[in-house]
Parts: sequence; C-alpha cells; structure tokens
Amino acid sequence: MLLTFAVAASLLLQSGAAAAQSGEPPPGITIDFFATAENGQMVPDLTALDVALKIDGKVRPLQSLDLVSTEQSGRNILLLVDEATLFGLEQVARDAIARLLASLHRADRLAYVSTRRGRISTLTTNHQTTTDAVQSMVAGPGVLWTCISDMINSIGTLTRTLPKGRATSIVVLSRGSPYDPAFGTESGGGGCSPRTTVLRQLNDVVSAAQINIHLLTVDHTNRSWGLDTLARNIGADTGLLTWADDRALERAITGAAQFYRGTFAVDPKANDRPQRVELRVNRRNVKVRTSPTIRINQGSIVIQNK
Repeated sequence: MLLTFAVAASLLLQSGAAAAQSGEPPPGITIDFFATAENGQMVPDLTALDVALKIDGKVRPLQSLDLVSTEQSGRNILLLVDEATLFGLEQVARDAIARLLASLHRADRLAYVSTRRGRISTLTTNHQTTTDAVQSMVAGPGVLWTCISDMINSIGTLTRTLPKGRATSIVVLSRGSPYDPAFGTESGGGGCSPRTTVLRQLNDVVSAAQINIHLLTVDHTNRSWGLDTLARNIGADTGLLTWADDRALERAITGAAQFYRGTFAVDPKANDRPQRVELRVNRRNVKVRTSPTIRINQGSIVIQNK
C-alpha cells in the first residue's frame, strides 16, 4: 500500500504554535476524554471535583470541565479506505459507510481518502461526495494485505492536518494483515514491518492531537492481527465489519458524539516531551479513555475552543 495523496490546504488546522504567537497568555491546557458506564453510555454529570488528573505523577487540578456535544458544531470524520485490500469485500465497506452516512448530523464533516487514489474529498458537510467516492471504489485484483508501515505514515500525516480534539476521528477500513514476528521489533523491523521507534512516534503524534483513531478490519469472520497490534500501540479502537454485521463503523462514530474537555494550568517549567497521563474519576464502574501522553510545555500548547 502506498499513499500518494497531497495534504489539502483547505483542511482546518488548529496550531498550538499559532496560538503561542498571538501574544496572548494561554488560558490553560485542554485534555479530552470519554467517561462511560458499564452499559457503554456516556456518564453525563461529572464535575471537575470528580476528576483526578496526574501528569507524570504530578497532580494537576482541573480549572474547568465541560461536557462537549458535537450535534450542533459537528464532527470531523476522515475515512481512510485501504481499497486495494478489499477485493471481494467492497460491498461490506459500502454498506458500513452507508449506515454511517444515514446516522450523521448535517453539521458533520466528512472526507474520503483512498490509499490507491489519494484524497477524494476534503472535509465537507456535503456527504454526497463520500457517497460518490464509495461507489467508485477500486479494489485490488486479488487478496492483498495492508502494508502496516505505509498505514502508519498515512495516519501520522493525516493526524497532523486535522482539527485537534475528540470531535475528530480517523477511521481506517482495511483487510489488515496477518501475524508478523518482526512487527514492533527494533532489529527485525523494516519494509512493511514497523519498528518500535516508529510506533512510539505515531503514538506521540496521535496523543498530542487527542483525536480518535478507529482501525476496522473488513473481513468475512476474523479481525486483523496487524491492525489490532497497531491499535494497542497507539491507543486506537478496533472493530470488525463482516457480511453478517456491518455496524462497527456506525457504532464507533456514534460513541464519540459526546466527550469531556478539561482544562488545567500551564506549566512553563515542563519538559518539551510527551508526559504520562493518569486520569480517574471518583465514580464506581466508570471507564475513562483518553490519550496516554500529553505535551504540556508552553511551546506546544494546543488551545481548543469549547
């Protein structure tokens, strides 16, 4: 798989550097997270006092906490479709995307990127462009597997161009790849087998952006070992789209319709490196999901609008 698309200048960018250059003192650093009950539903009534946040072991009290709903402001959803690997499974992908489109709000923005044909559309509320792109899908001539190293490059490039925060999702649709003993090793990696350092670099990029990554295997029965392993290394979600159940895509995006955004104080003495995030809530049976690391020095602050 070789991704040849050019980054579109029309994509909305939210640059921390630009905010720093404005001359205004930053109001704080934001961190987005999900908090769900045992039934998978969003917990709607958390306050800042319910949340305990540590960055590299140091307590960071929240200055504010807001429950963000994307129904009015819209979500940014980029479909990264590994078309060449979908031979014989094109209709599964088409049906899954059709279900997604039927569930979206008018304010939701979509973009379609093919690993074969490049960027078909930029982020737009005109969902017909995605419908047209799906119908013109060009699958490979036979069973092909994903080149995970190329996929990592694609996800990293796209993550850097997209609006930051949990209102943004990259969804990968691919057949994926089978077991690879060289995956994630420092000495044996190379070619389509990513090295450990490459995985760490992508994890840092995704964590800094605080966006959602969903790696969905399109197959007859089984999830992809390669996509599942990549997901564990970058904090992504996984799922399976089959002839029998093509709802994983719709479920993934629906689950990101609301999220919490907390703000904590700037630390001008913080190191310019990713720092470990520990976030808990004082509620029983509540699962919290957020980025595993964050940068909190003044040079890399991301200012996000509520």
